[in-house]
Amino acid sequence: MVLLVAPVLAVGVIALLGNLPTSDLLHRAIVARFWQEPDIFVFVWCGLGVAELEKRLPRAATAAVVAASVLLPLGLHEGEMDMHASTLVRSYGSEILRAAPPGALLFTKGDLITNTLRYLQAAEGQRPDVRVVDTELLGFSWARPRLVAEHPEVIVPGARYAPGAPDGFTAKQLFDANIARSPVLLCGGVKPFDTSADASYGRWPWGLCELVHPGSEAMNVAEWISSSEVALPRIDFARQAHPEGSWEGVVWGDYWEVRQARAVQLLAVAGADPTRQPRRRSSRESSTRTPLRHLTFTRTSPLRWAARGSIPRSSARVRRPRGGSTSTSRRRTIRSFPPSRRSCGGWQGLETPRGNGTRPRAV
Repeated sequence: MVLLVAPVLAVGVIALLGNLPTSDLLHRAIVARFWQEPDIFVFVWCGLGVAELEKRLPRAATAAVVAASVLLPLGLHEGEMDMHASTLVRSYGSEILRAAPPGALLFTKGDLITNTLRYLQAAEGQRPDVRVVDTELLGFSWARPRLVAEHPEVIVPGARYAPGAPDGFTAKQLFDANIARSPVLLCGGVKPFDTSADASYGRWPWGLCELVHPGSEAMNVAEWISSSEVALPRIDFARQAHPEGSWEGVVWGDYWEVRQARAVQLLAVAGADPTRQPRRRSSRESSTRTPLRHLTFTRTSPLRWAARGSIPRSSARVRRPRGGSTSTSRRRTIRSFPPSRRSCGGWQGLETPRGNGTRPRAV
């Protein structure tokens, strides 16, 4: 009974304190990685079972049972667990670093982004000029001294990144302190409900990240179009598995999401250009033509239009391609120019253009 209580208690504590939803495959797999300690008790049970078998069966039969219990799971799951040739996660991080402007400051969020970039910089020496700052770690007071010691050129405007806390600072204050020093990219979004920078900064799709741009300055749209196209990720998915609920599946989903986001940004910028005047239509033409309402994106054809009424000012949802998906917290809502309100958390809140006042400039 004691051997049963211990693993049940361990699994329960991990599930409760992990603060991760276990309703989707990705987070369930993340929580499962912390079950090694409860597994020790399972191994003890197996050892006791083998000892009992030796008392009842010949030694050869016991050895056969043990071998079958080890080899059978290996044979059933070896194919799906063998990821030795997968380079998707590495390519994901490499594409973020490749697209970063020289000397860029990357504010990252999430294990996949932060840990991959740190590995590539520390182990492979990629892009040492790029500074990677994890905003989730900045939420702890002990992270600031470490960051200042490693990157004294990065300004941290408070004790910790905690909007609303007495000793906390907001995303706007963090951008204000660093935007004039180097290009700033936001990779993974900001803390949930931190909308402090929305009215002052634009966030323009830039590869797998977003380029933070002051809303008081005009954006050179032609330059952004060419640069953001170069920044789009180039990842070879041929013969590389990306099952749902895996980090490789996240890479697959983000690969297509950023292309959809850039396409909607282009539509929003074109619609916001004051030099473009709509053609005046006749009353007969207006009554017979059905205006556009929904934007539907597919993997093979990034933009597919469906005539179902007019485009609402509130939002047009970007639909994920089939073949890989992330949790619902990473789904994006694309809003018209300028955004009236934002949804926050993870990759949500990808409005186009980002922030009021980011004026496109025709060149």
